[in-house]
Amino acid sequence: MTETAFAGFWRRLAAYIIDKIILYFLYLFILLVGIAALPHGLPLNSQRLPINTIMDIGLEFAVSYCVAVGLINMLYFTYFHGYGGQTPGKMMLRIKVIKVAGGKITPGAAFLRWVGYLISGAVLYLGFLWVLIDTRKQGWHDKIAGTFVVHAVAEAPDGVQLDRFGFNQKIP
Repeated sequence: MTETAFAGFWRRLAAYIIDKIILYFLYLFILLVGIAALPHGLPLNSQRLPINTIMDIGLEFAVSYCVAVGLINMLYFTYFHGYGGQTPGKMMLRIKVIKVAGGKITPGAAFLRWVGYLISGAVLYLGFLWVLIDTRKQGWHDKIAGTFVVHAVAEAPDGVQLDRFGFNQKIP
């Protein structure tokens, strides 16, 4: 692999925040659909329900919502990284995930990278902060999955040269 421009911490953080904003809107949609699906025939005003009934409904809803959020999160990062190397946030900031050996990341490695996200965030987010001190800008999740995050280079039409960020250098 020739001179690789590793993506730094701040650019990666900004891409992650963009992805999380997208996901929060999905989570909000799931929450609202879930609330709308709750039983409407409960006689809350005319009679009191036993506290156990209310707690059971609330607990089932909370568990279902948490499972749905976790599944959406896993599918989002695994799909986008595994089939394109970029999430929407990474696309906007022109960075992508590649294998250490070079080339596109596989869906299996993308899933492993997502599992690495859980590990990276488990201990005070140290796995993400590791990017700040690592010479190859790898977080723990990158090391686990064998990946780098690099500046993306757009495909150029014939006769156009692009710099490492995908912008025109000169038209010959």
